[in-house]
Amino acid sequence: MKLTIDRSVWLRGEGHTESFLCRPIDGKMCCLGILGVAAGLGRNELLGQKAPICVISNNWPPWARVRDIAGHFIEVNDERDISEAEREESLTKLFLDRGVEVEFIDGPAEVSQ
Repeated sequence: MKLTIDRSVWLRGEGHTESFLCRPIDGKMCCLGILGVAAGLGRNELLGQKAPICVISNNWPPWARVRDIAGHFIEVNDERDISEAEREESLTKLFLDRGVEVEFIDGPAEVSQ
């Protein structure tokens, strides 16, 4: 699977309390929310939810619903004290370890499988 993360809609670096799969106030999504949409979940299903385990769906890749695995993604995504380059490099490796090729862009995201 290939995942494209559009930086303009990507919610990151604001700390865990501000992060959501899809944040209700502005519709921004963390990396796992973007993954969920790419996997076929609707944004409404993700709205206000904190982690994949909170959203019951067979559309998630099985690893995304494992608390410890998702926790690593959440930690890197939400960390306040790392650079954008470090965040993207770390997430690229985490996703690749799960068989997902990730690309970060500035503009509309295109998702393909």
